[in-house]
Amino acid sequence: MVGIAVLMAWGILFCLMEEPAAPGGQLFTLGVLFVVAQVAGWLVHFLHLPPLLGMLVAGIALRNIGFINISGGYIVVTAVLRQAALVIILIRAGLELDPAALRKLKGMVFRLAVVPSVVEIASIAVLTHYLLDFPWIWGFLLGSVLAAVSPVCSVWLPE
Repeated sequence: MVGIAVLMAWGILFCLMEEPAAPGGQLFTLGVLFVVAQVAGWLVHFLHLPPLLGMLVAGIALRNIGFINISGGYIVVTAVLRQAALVIILIRAGLELDPAALRKLKGMVFRLAVVPSVVEIASIAVLTHYLLDFPWIWGFLLGSVLAAVSPVCSVWLPE
């Protein structure tokens, strides 16, 4: 049933867009990536692992064998899809949190949220003061900026 829906969606896209939706086109490549990632996530779920792991492995494998080569205007489309995927991942992770457990472990949650950022800010301030001769206040400001964006930088690795 899902296969029929996917084929119908591809047929409609092919009728509307022709070349990009044809095999070898940019939309076709994105569609195949989506289908392969869903199947890989479904298969990995049977191993009692997170489906996201299978999806990531499928995407990495398709990229490394050269199947995925996004260019032109579709680079913007993939950037939007990546941002949407990050939002979905963060929302799903947030919805799985147990509020009662968070209240029970509020000291640990606070330490896990604050201590890494404080250590990163302090280490960047010390390094910039002694290596780059920045004033202390600039070092702490730079550390604050880098600590705020470092989770984003670790998620969006360059291709």
